Amino acid sequence: MGVRNTLRDLRFEMKMDQKDFAEFLGVNASTYSRWESNNQQPSMEWALKIASKTGRTVEAFMLLDNQGIISLD
Repeated sequence: MGVRNTLRDLRFEMKMDQKDFAEFLGVNASTYSRWESNNQQPSMEWALKIASKTGRTVEAFMLLDNQGIISLD
């Protein structure tokens, strides 16, 4: 069981490229790239900042991955 994110989808909804979205969030572009590719996950602090800046809930872009099956419960 792990955590995945859908930051790429969120970024597309906001019509930004990776560099602009990283700048909007206030994070280094290479760090954001690792998050978006799911090579690394944002900390809880960053997840809350992203939620605040985008007007979304954390659950809207952070998902529990149970052996390849994405689940919100």
